Amino acid sequence: MLSLKNKERTFVIHELPAEAQLSNINKILVGDYDQDHALDILIAGNLFSSEIETPRNDGGYNLFLKGNNKGDFHAIPASESGFYVPGDVKDMQTIKTKNAMYIIAAKNNDSLQFIKIN
Repeated sequence: MLSLKNKERTFVIHELPAEAQLSNINKILVGDYDQDHALDILIAGNLFSSEIETPRNDGGYNLFLKGNNKGDFHAIPASESGFYVPGDVKDMQTIKTKNAMYIIAAKNNDSLQFIKIN
């Protein structure tokens, strides 16, 4: 663990779980997605369009990382979390409607995907 200090804050570097390092990451969202009062992380990415000398980087199905308020994050499989966003994800945003919250995933050459937050 490495701490970087300034006058107002302390930054601590933590390694992400191995499951978060299978493919490139294009978007990270931070929020309390499971309503347990601890911040969680949603990651999405992949890279389908690459140069001829670079193979596709498409090993990720994106991931929910459950936080514990101590700086640790644990990978929760899509079969448990419901967060399954395959494809070449370029961006994600959270939106709130009158009745629910959603994650919108924008994918290269694909439709938008809406994931309802329960």
